[in-house]
Amino acid sequence: MDHIRSSTSCIPASDSGIADLLVPTDTKKWKGKWAVLYCYDIERVNKYIALSKRENVSGSEESEEGVCDVVAKVVHDMIIEECINTINNPSGDKITASAPQEKLLLNLPPPTKLMRTYSSTFRNSPLVSQDEVGYVCGEMISFRVPLPKKEDGSSDYSKEEAILSKVNEQLKSTYHGSIMIVTTPEANMPSKFVPESDCSNRRVEYVLPIKCLVKRDVDFETLAAGIERSMEFSVTNKLRREREREYTEGKEGQEEDYSQYFEKNGGDEEGGGAEPGVLDWFHKMKSTMQLFITKQKVVERKRVEEKKEKTKTKMKEEVIQDEEVEEGKKRKEWGSKKRKKKLKKNNGGEAVTVEDGGDGGGEMVEKIRYLQRKKFHNYTSFGLPQDFLTSRRLDRFHHKGTFSHLQHPFITVALNGDVFLNGMVERILSVFLGIQLGLLPEACCDFLVDEEYPRLVTDIPSVPGFALVAGDNSYTTIESRLKKCLRPRSSNDCFFKGVWSEKKVLDQLQRYRHDCFSVIASKWLDEGVDEATGIPVRAHRWVEDVLRPWCDSMQPRINLYQQWLKNGKAWLFLEQDLMRMVPKLDKTVPALYSACLEALRLINSSGKWPGTTIGRRVVICDKNKTFKQLMSEKDKIKTNKEKNTAKREDLGGGGGGSSGSFSVGFMPGGGGSQMPASNAAFPELVKAAFNLERALLPDREPSSTIAVNRNAQFRPHTDSGAGAGQSLSMIVALGDYVGGELMVEGMKKDIRYKPVEFDGWKQRHYTLPFAGERYSLVWFTPKGCEGMKGIDIV
Repeated sequence: MDHIRSSTSCIPASDSGIADLLVPTDTKKWKGKWAVLYCYDIERVNKYIALSKRENVSGSEESEEGVCDVVAKVVHDMIIEECINTINNPSGDKITASAPQEKLLLNLPPPTKLMRTYSSTFRNSPLVSQDEVGYVCGEMISFRVPLPKKEDGSSDYSKEEAILSKVNEQLKSTYHGSIMIVTTPEANMPSKFVPESDCSNRRVEYVLPIKCLVKRDVDFETLAAGIERSMEFSVTNKLRREREREYTEGKEGQEEDYSQYFEKNGGDEEGGGAEPGVLDWFHKMKSTMQLFITKQKVVERKRVEEKKEKTKTKMKEEVIQDEEVEEGKKRKEWGSKKRKKKLKKNNGGEAVTVEDGGDGGGEMVEKIRYLQRKKFHNYTSFGLPQDFLTSRRLDRFHHKGTFSHLQHPFITVALNGDVFLNGMVERILSVFLGIQLGLLPEACCDFLVDEEYPRLVTDIPSVPGFALVAGDNSYTTIESRLKKCLRPRSSNDCFFKGVWSEKKVLDQLQRYRHDCFSVIASKWLDEGVDEATGIPVRAHRWVEDVLRPWCDSMQPRINLYQQWLKNGKAWLFLEQDLMRMVPKLDKTVPALYSACLEALRLINSSGKWPGTTIGRRVVICDKNKTFKQLMSEKDKIKTNKEKNTAKREDLGGGGGGSSGSFSVGFMPGGGGSQMPASNAAFPELVKAAFNLERALLPDREPSSTIAVNRNAQFRPHTDSGAGAGQSLSMIVALGDYVGGELMVEGMKKDIRYKPVEFDGWKQRHYTLPFAGERYSLVWFTPKGCEGMKGIDIV
């Protein structure tokens, strides 16, 4: 059986021969559900999978699946195949699969939703798709398997390790060690266990030459030499903890410094105690790491409980058991025993009681501590401040350990969080390196996570991806429910015992991790070492050619951000400068635009400009309301199920007065299309605007809809809905204004009487500050308006 499924049509289950097999073709009847740990080298396995695709499915359509999804299917298919072989051949002899068995293997439905730790099936967004770089060490996958039966008819779990050992041998011969399965599965998992959603904390590690973190100042040589002498720092830390316990026992109240005690008792002899300068350097590095993590916040428990109760009452009940009765094939729903989905506790929640007022006579108020979230929208290629998924927890960012490879020191840093956005880790590490090397100020961290700031940073470089190692994920909540150890760790560190706390499993993973680190270190060194600094050439070139130029370009942007903060989060200082330029502006209107501009000015002067819906208000800068206030209003409207059009109002917008936005043409809705009221209210504008599109770009497919904007400075956003009639939107601006350029994925575009086409549904775009009178028209065709042309209205 090809382990990468081809487009071959499945053979019907009714074909002769399949009924004689001992394995049911309906996978829902398979009683066993395994959780399997596996590791893989993404770069290497991608080469073998690409080769296998060319050999096995030549001529078939190119799959959109990522390499990590394909690896999961390879592991799944091989295990299922070996389980079937074990059932049909209990003797264990290696035989060629029979024709009926091959038919069964082809007839098995492809796994549409493979339950693995780093999949994005449930969140269903490219924002959280897995980074396909580096290594994965210990990803979990869970699926149903057919199991052999004992004489009494119960499932036989005794052959699990033998099955996975054979699969490992197949993987080794086929993919040359780039995929490895931990040969002890966690069997008999509950059907509702999902590794992706049940994973409470993920960790990603990064390996880099330790000298890359040292500033190029006069102390570089001394500090670098000290670090090399202290390469066993992690061992020293362990030794210090042991000595500290010895020191504190029975020595309370003594004034002797512990560091002196450590040196007196063999600190230098065992483990090579770290030098004071090196310890200070590590401490400063740790302080830099703390800038990125999410802090704890304390709120009243009463508020949290009220919010929980409100959400709980609105949750739909789910059927907790779904049983199929053989006679009549009827479904028995346990309607009387339906259960509401349990609300997840606040991560890191810890109840504390404090006294209100602090004077000893105040009311006792119970409070709860939880980890806050930050907006990491700038750390990914398609994130926006208003996207829910860009609010993430980064619980910990720390130095994991150091090691030596070919007499060169390397450091491992680790990041722990709930979910990592695509590209988030690589970009965080680049900013961290910039701050650590003194190329960026610490204020950069606040700048990049400020959701109120109406600009994006789209060019944060990524560190080289080959040194990334994902793995060691936590399943704290589900572990306590199942009373199983689901994260491989020593039994001394786990309250619950399990197969993954056994030494053979830990050794297997540790060997793979050690091999990964050795390969990564070799890749850093494969181009030699810079003679002047002792830094590997590959790392030195990336810092000088990629990181340093970007850090230089960031300083003016950080200064602009700080000015924006000082001015009350407003662009008044820029608008004043731009306003001085308005009188010098050439106010000649091209003849092509005159009819459209005249109609826009007439609507504005008449006072009939329509209000703006809440959906658009949240992406337009408002001088009267913050971004959080607008988002809160939008959520309330959704909660109260009010019509979007019922909440319209003018905005205190850009530098030309109050803002506003409405649409003309066709709008999707219901079973067909809806005609906006603006069509009848402003027929002259509709006629002039759709004629302008045809005049500007005669070869462009006519649009169904036009967004009409007045003095609107848009925040970073993408247009809602999917483009149907065209792949690109078209925009042009009119009026007497200065500034107001359109930014599309970091590229500045002057659109004053200059039409520009761009993919508004995929490319993030926003407006720069301006002064004066500014109108803009955006032609597009939203989903649901296929085949409709706004020009037909005219």
